[in-house]
Amino acid sequence: MQCQNCGLENKEGRRFCSGCGAELPIICTECGFSNDQGDKFCGGCGKQVSQPDDHDSTSNTNTELNESAVNVL
Repeated sequence: MQCQNCGLENKEGRRFCSGCGAELPIICTECGFSNDQGDKFCGGCGKQVSQPDDHDSTSNTNTELNESAVNVL
């Protein structure tokens, strides 16, 4: 995914540019339309846009690790 702000090529799935921190668009898997972060439905075809959910999975992993550490102690 190329950043529209600085032109840097970013890995797929990133929400923010690794070069300048700008928000990256979410590309619709159905029609290829470039949607903004926070859009719930695609502006090109109306399909529900899936939002990356990296933060929640990281939180769950950290919670599981913390619980494991407590059990060891």
